[in-house]
Amino acid sequence: MPIKGLAVFSAPRGKERLNIRLEKETLVKAINNTGYAHLFDITPELHITLPKFKELLKDDFQLIQFSGHSNQTHIFFEKEDGTSRRIPINSFIKFIEKKLQSPDNQLKCMIFNSCFSFKLGEELSKLGICTISMEQEIKEEAARLFTEGFYEAYSPETTILEMFENAKNNMQLHNHPNWKIPELKGDGNLKFDIIEIPEFQPYQGVLLIQEHYEILKEFEGLIGNKSIPIVNKVEIDTFGFSENDGRIISLGLPSCGLTFLPFSIKNLNSLQILGLNNNEITTLPKTIGHLNSLQILWIKNNKIKILPDTIGNLKSLTELNLSANQLLNLPESIGNLQSLIKLELYHNQIKKIPKTIGSLNSLQTLNLSKNQLNEIPDEIGQLKLLTYLDLSDNLIKSLPSTIGQLNSLKNLILNSNRLVSLPISIDGLTSLIYLSLWKNKLKKLPNSIGNLKSLEYLILSDNQLKSFPISIICCKNLEIFSFKNNPIKIVPHEISSWLKKFRKKK
Repeated sequence: MPIKGLAVFSAPRGKERLNIRLEKETLVKAINNTGYAHLFDITPELHITLPKFKELLKDDFQLIQFSGHSNQTHIFFEKEDGTSRRIPINSFIKFIEKKLQSPDNQLKCMIFNSCFSFKLGEELSKLGICTISMEQEIKEEAARLFTEGFYEAYSPETTILEMFENAKNNMQLHNHPNWKIPELKGDGNLKFDIIEIPEFQPYQGVLLIQEHYEILKEFEGLIGNKSIPIVNKVEIDTFGFSENDGRIISLGLPSCGLTFLPFSIKNLNSLQILGLNNNEITTLPKTIGHLNSLQILWIKNNKIKILPDTIGNLKSLTELNLSANQLLNLPESIGNLQSLIKLELYHNQIKKIPKTIGSLNSLQTLNLSKNQLNEIPDEIGQLKLLTYLDLSDNLIKSLPSTIGQLNSLKNLILNSNRLVSLPISIDGLTSLIYLSLWKNKLKKLPNSIGNLKSLEYLILSDNQLKSFPISIICCKNLEIFSFKNNPIKIVPHEISSWLKKFRKKK
């Protein structure tokens, strides 16, 4: 798709006469001289009125050039009768700002080939576009020389700043005294985008863009030349793909014997779901970080030992399952996954959790069971939305006091660790319903455990508890209380009476 531009020209009666037809011809000739005229789609509009300008702006342009009259306070359009209609600069800025807020906006640069337009350009540049405007009065010949030099400098690699400098040089080469007047504001390192229209290839009864077709053919070769069927939806163990407008949006290749992912995976830029469970994958390519649309990534039961740092680039990811691999650690960049809701990492060999885990402010489920953790970082307390935390089957000897900051937590599973005690701050878990501490080395419970008013299930079997704090009877909602295989010696009368309700339930 070529570079779309809009060039409007205004020369109302009653203002200094401008040869706008000659300026239009200059612009068209300059584009033709670039050798890249086929990459431009410029809409020229002479005698522009404000209603016509608004109508044209419904289309998406990367470049807009206004040639005509302006001053420090107004920009001048024509009326239907050819007379002048002055528009306050502030009103014009608000109109352009509304355009920039549209989801399909592509505008990168606005050129004001009009006198005293510097303030207008400066204010518009604050909205995130590059602007070129005139600080003082500029002669008509100088404006044409600027237009000529600006467009003639274009190539796909040229920045707006380089085009701007060439335009000024063109004025200077012609010994024009106005060559210092144009001013550039904003990011001049921007380039105009050339959007190529993709080619399509048929696959399984649908048309896919060439790049996505080639990736499926590449995967075919990696899984024994087996065709990949089209499906309505890719679930966790689905073999197949789904597409939208010729672009693959989900891909499932479970149990296919894959040992690696091709680097070309990066070209699946519309991919939202990727399922790779039960393969033999040992590593992920760095290019996986290019999958900006990816929301769900399942790679359970593979042989991955190390994750690339680029995993942190998957900013749209909401679910990540890397369970039953051979991971030894997690990259610091894991903390960049701000959209992540569910993180499954059980049955690996992880020894340490990075402190950046605390940056996962959308996380609700975290499963790190069956690893080799011996400590939990304080930053775990920053996971304010966490409702499910499984740290069972590790080597954890103590919990950080910050665990008590998880006031959304409903399920806390700490079975088969080496815990000797619980932090007093445990009572901060005001939403906790299920607490399982089976098979630890607990010798006592903190009095604060009685403040867990929402607790319904408490599993304390196979520990070294000799007694319970009296406060435990304050857990009024408790329905299941298991404490077998503990050397209980002292049971106060109040607790003994309280325990009877659990015996009756049996």
